[in-house]
Amino acid sequence: MHNAPTCDKLCSLFEAQCQTRAFLQPDAIPHGEVRLADRAIGYMRGQAEKVSLGACRAFMIRPAPEWFAWAAQAMEFTCTHYDLRLLTNETWGELWGYTDNSLVWGTLDTLDTVPQNSLLWHQLRAALCGIPSGQVDPDYHQREGHGGRCESAVEKKSAATHCPDGMPHLLTRKHGASNAYCTMCGAFSTVTPSRSRKEPSHAEKC
Repeated sequence: MHNAPTCDKLCSLFEAQCQTRAFLQPDAIPHGEVRLADRAIGYMRGQAEKVSLGACRAFMIRPAPEWFAWAAQAMEFTCTHYDLRLLTNETWGELWGYTDNSLVWGTLDTLDTVPQNSLLWHQLRAALCGIPSGQVDPDYHQREGHGGRCESAVEKKSAATHCPDGMPHLLTRKHGASNAYCTMCGAFSTVTPSRSRKEPSHAEKC
């Protein structure tokens, strides 16, 4: 950590400038998911502040493909505001914000020559992001959900009311249980039970 001033003034200016940025207007945001975009830009700002204050040398995001172009604009704005450099790596599907430092450049260049998901690959990335060497997980890429994408708000809303086959949940609730569950797909839901799905007749079952 170095003796850089706090980011209060930069943060306030960042928020003010966000109000006028075209990429943050609803019609420019993928699927119109304004709340998700707000959370994403807030995350970028927080990570950029860490790098700016010297807590780590770099930070990285890996957006879903449909968000990549939007995220690249948001990262460019964020990195410019905090006087950081931006690396766009479409091969990895990643965007890096980092300090203007020859050591960081060298590390990022080295990553291109190291086998992806190897121990050294994880170690180099962890060092850039300020993760202590003793906390590096060499099997991070094997974690459940790694490399996947977050559900969109529309998908989450649909999953709360419909089965994977698109039919409405047939919900019921056991006595004393706080959550209902679908008797067709087994999904749990906080939605009030409603037997809205038409039960198949005996002939349909046959």
